[in-house]
Amino acid sequence: NFISNFKDINIENNLNSEIVLINLKILKKYKHLKVRESLTHGDLKFDHISILNNKIEYVIDWENVGIRSIFFDLLNLFIPWFVHRSFNFIIIKNYVIRFIKRYLPNLLKDILKKYDIYFCLFALERFKRINEARSIKFDKNSANQRYNFIFKNLTKEIYREHKNI
Repeated sequence: NFISNFKDINIENNLNSEIVLINLKILKKYKHLKVRESLTHGDLKFDHISILNNKIEYVIDWENVGIRSIFFDLLNLFIPWFVHRSFNFIIIKNYVIRFIKRYLPNLLKDILKKYDIYFCLFALERFKRINEARSIKFDKNSANQRYNFIFKNLTKEIYREHKNI
């Protein structure tokens, strides 16, 4: 469903069209696999989490809440942080899987053989969110530049792993 619904999204943005097309191509290869969806925060980042006594006390800024792939918030929390520190796709993937194994073990079976699929969904869901933004103060050009910075190299790396598509 996600792939067919994605056709309506404007991908004329030259800066990110290659990223979007590669992620769509990878997902089409695995369209027979099922992924889980969940209600997600939509903009989870460290700035939106309040921690007290080493536990999450509350999460703020729920304006982007919606139904997305189950790992959207987790990937949104970690991937930009790692990319800004020049980590590559494999290192990030291994970290996220270790995190899930330690803190979300009930979701481990969902990610082990499908991480790349959830990553591609995450990349496309982020792009979709940029295109659906309706706020007057939302700067779409800056958002597209941030998107490109986060996903350009990671998409190249995942594409190399899935070259035989």
